[in-house]
Amino acid sequence: MLIGMLVIKEPKMPGIVPLNQQSMNRRAALAGSAALALCGGRFGVASGQDATPAARPTGDDDAVALLTDAATAMTELETFAFTVVTARGETTILEGFALEEVSGVVRRPTDFETTVTVAIPFASLDLTAVSIDGELWLNIPALGEMESGWQSLGSGDALLSLLNPDVLILESVQFIDDAAIDREGDIDGAAVSYVTGTVDFQAIAGDLFDGDSALRTEIAEGPVQLTIAVDDMSLVREIEIIGPLLSAESPDVIRLVTFVDFNEPVEIQEPEITPAT
Repeated sequence: MLIGMLVIKEPKMPGIVPLNQQSMNRRAALAGSAALALCGGRFGVASGQDATPAARPTGDDDAVALLTDAATAMTELETFAFTVVTARGETTILEGFALEEVSGVVRRPTDFETTVTVAIPFASLDLTAVSIDGELWLNIPALGEMESGWQSLGSGDALLSLLNPDVLILESVQFIDDAAIDREGDIDGAAVSYVTGTVDFQAIAGDLFDGDSALRTEIAEGPVQLTIAVDDMSLVREIEIIGPLLSAESPDVIRLVTFVDFNEPVEIQEPEITPAT
């Protein structure tokens, strides 16, 4: 699908590739491989806002009430911004790639713009994904002699959950087991309550997507520990996930997801794609 964007020019002398050209060729190939691996070739229009079953957290009554209110408040949002950072461990996309950060904005029900930062040898690479009305585009940055460019990837069965936390991560608020209020705290001047519990993301994926979706097979098996920070407006400010979300991740991974700019205006525009010549 992306191969047409990643054609590497042949060297002028057969069998001899200059070292600088080898480096650029490798980085271009890495860019395409990272994009394909991150996206898995599958994108979808699923939204936690309109696909979620009724909230069913379990645990202490006060914690369950807090999570239920938070699920309602987050569902009623039209927009929000987010950042996903791997605080410990590693998310290996392909050999040689490590996911560093995901950040972006969501406009309900399906639109989002996300920047995905991956580590490649000697550098980091930013890939930008934009989705509007279920159509998704990916932008590969300029590498060497290769210019940056957008390509439409259409739509499919599932969207890799880290590109848009609305698809799966926010669903954890409604499906936590053994919830308990752990402590009170403060995030950017807002008082928050920290709720701990466990959640099985693979089971959530099974509930939200039909049997033909490949997303469930990409999610790690078994429950993981979560700590969710909820403010006095019932908005989720942070979700700390202790344990793998994706099956390709190391078992010691810790991920911190932050949510800000609730219901702030968001501009997401369809990219201008220059026809191939």
